[in-house]
This record gives sequence, structure tokens and C-alpha cells, in this order.
Amino acid sequence: MSPSQEAQPQPEPWHLIPLHEFRPPSAPASEAVRTGVRALWEELRQRFFPRSAAEPDLELPELRSAPAAFLERVVPTPDWSCLGMAGLAEALKGWQAAPAEVGPVVLVAPPHSHLAERVCCWAREQGYPILEPPSRGAILAGDDGWLSSWSAPEPLPLVLPHLERCFLRHHRGLALVRRLLEQSWSSTGGRLLVCDSWAWNYLVQACQVQGVFPRVLTPAPLGAEELAGWFWDLAATGGPHPSFRQADDGNLVIHPPAAAAADQATGGEEADPTPPRPGTDFLNHVAARSRGNPGVAWAIWRHSLYVAVDEDVAEKAQAEAAADRGPTIWVRPWERLELPSMPAQAGKEHAFVAQSLLIHGGLPADLLEPLLPLPAGVAERALEELRLAGLVQCVAGEWTITALGYPAVHSYLRQEGYGVDDL
Repeated sequence: MSPSQEAQPQPEPWHLIPLHEFRPPSAPASEAVRTGVRALWEELRQRFFPRSAAEPDLELPELRSAPAAFLERVVPTPDWSCLGMAGLAEALKGWQAAPAEVGPVVLVAPPHSHLAERVCCWAREQGYPILEPPSRGAILAGDDGWLSSWSAPEPLPLVLPHLERCFLRHHRGLALVRRLLEQSWSSTGGRLLVCDSWAWNYLVQACQVQGVFPRVLTPAPLGAEELAGWFWDLAATGGPHPSFRQADDGNLVIHPPAAAAADQATGGEEADPTPPRPGTDFLNHVAARSRGNPGVAWAIWRHSLYVAVDEDVAEKAQAEAAADRGPTIWVRPWERLELPSMPAQAGKEHAFVAQSLLIHGGLPADLLEPLLPLPAGVAERALEELRLAGLVQCVAGEWTITALGYPAVHSYLRQEGYGVDDL
């Protein structure tokens, strides 16, 4: 075999790629057909046959949502700041070696990808100064005081982890970020910026930032194979590994590594020679719906997990699970998984509110009205309706789109012709 024919090493799952190379994972063919038919039916049903709130849904046998404490043990919240550090270091080693020659670098990522947390952790390890965003009052006032840290000569590279919080979509909200962009290339110490993908899309249109920052990277999307390995590793808590089985037929959603499967039968402690792999189409659906976004994929995965007593599970599924040495976690079949959706009465006010939250990486409620072309009180009502639909949440006074609701919001804004991100 010639060197050109030899298998090339696969990149680390959390590696970075040029922004223009991003391609989201594809959905299974059956999902595209089902989604189209379901969307048409839902539109017709909501318009002509609105369902009574008392009308029950058709359900699988009762599957009880797993208790939060149990979920945290078998599917713990990831330490987002530690994920993909090797891939991040690899992508930035050229810039780190000669930041002035390489020029400023921008890392763009979608909401809930937690890239800024990883970059801050990496920057602290390197001893690089981290610049916090200005206050929103300073943005509207065009206060140059905050810019002094960015423009002053630094012996070390400077990291700005939240470019999306350095402007407001307002006639007085762009002056500060424009001056920041102008000064970025004059720095001799090197500049590394992290920006939310929706903010980046807006700044491309409003400020032509792609001309200032030609080197723009983004996390590679996670496909079903990467999700299988990640979710399997998250569940490795030291005891018998849980088995994740589909609730309708008992099939494994994640096949364990080959040696782990042998260990279940023999009690051995051999190292795993092969990675976990998807056992059904479920993780293909998760990868496609999340667009490979780790935070969204994890939220969908955790939302899909259930526990059940024996009489609530089909006999076939019980038989499949009989040999499980660890706990059996049931995964609701994809077509029965209920995820947040846009309200039936959604209109331009809901779109304006959702898009504004995404562009700014979250906002306090009192800023929505001055930023949006809506009559008084309309934005507040739309925000509450989005909250009731599970699409937005308020954390520390900031309203953001939820991880579970993000796919529905992204799809709605795209279908309605509003500007969306490229990720």
C-alpha cells in the first residue's frame, strides 16, 4: 500500500475547522419525509382542528422521567471547560507561537456549545489576560475607557471571550465594536476573540468583520459516532456501566466497546480496543437535530432518558435487557420524543424577540423593548409565551434560548426568512 493510500489518522472529535467548512450532520432519510409530513399536518391541525387542552396524547406505556439525582449520576453534567482542550491547543499553536505574524484569530460557535468556557480555561492555563465585555451602558454611551485595555500594547496575547456582548443592535450600539475592530490589527501582542455564531452573522452584515478577521475557526460538528463515544464515557461512573436501550424494542442505542461487552459476560478488566458505536438511528437523529452542537445534543439526550418498572415495558424489551449487568436506562424512540416547539400563534413579535436574544447572547427583559420595533408590552408578552413553550429561560437576570428549544427556534427563523447563523 502506498503512503497516499494508507489510512489517515482521524482528527480528535473536538477539533476546530475553518468556518466555511462547517457542514451539519445529515438526518436519516426517513426523518426528512416524516418531518415534512408532520409539519404540514401540524399546521393544518392547528388552523382547522385545534386540540382541546384536555385531549390526551397517544403515549407509549408509562415511562417515568428519570429522577434528577439519578440522571446526574448516570449522565452527569459535563465539565464544559475541559472538553476538547487538545483540539483547541492544536488549532491555536501557530497563533500562539507567533501571534503578531498570524494576526487576530476569531473562534465562532453556536449557542450552548460552551466554547467560550473552554477558551477561558485554556487562556488561564497559558497565563493570558482575559478581557471581560463592557457594560451595556458603556456600549450605548460609546465609552472609550473599556477600549484602553484592548488597544494598549500587551506583552502577552489578549483574549476576548464574548464579542457578542460588545455591541447592541441599536443606532448607538455599534460605535464601540467598530473601534475595537479597527484596533485589532494594530496590536502587536496578538488578539484571540470568541463570538457567538448569531452575533458573528450580524456583524458580517453590519460591520463586514470577515474582512478584518480572515482567520475564523469553529468547532467541528459531532456526528452519531462521536456522540456515542462521548455519552458512553459520561456514564462511566465506576460501577457497572448502564445500558441504554430503546423503550419500544429493547435495542441498544449505544453498543458498548468490544472488550466492555466481553467484560459483561466474563467479569474481566481488559482495556477497550474499539470505541462505542451507535446501535440504532437515535443518535443520528440527535446529531442532525442538534446540528452537531454538543450542548444541544447533550440536552436532547438527557431529556430522552427514562426509567420504568417491569410492567411498563414490552416483554420483548424486558427480554433484551435481562442480561444487563448494570442499570437499564430506557430511551424514548425518536418519533415519540417531545421537544419544545414554537407556539401555534407565533408571529413576528416572537421572531424578533428570539432573534434578538440569539444575536446578543441573551438580554435582560428591560432591554428588549428599546431594541425592538414593537409596541409597548408586546415584547414582554411574546417573551412569556416563549417561556411557557420551553423555548427561553431566565438565568441571573438574562433571558436566553434554551438548549432544548434552540433547534425549534433556529428552524422557525430560517423558515420564516429571518437572518440565521451559518452553524
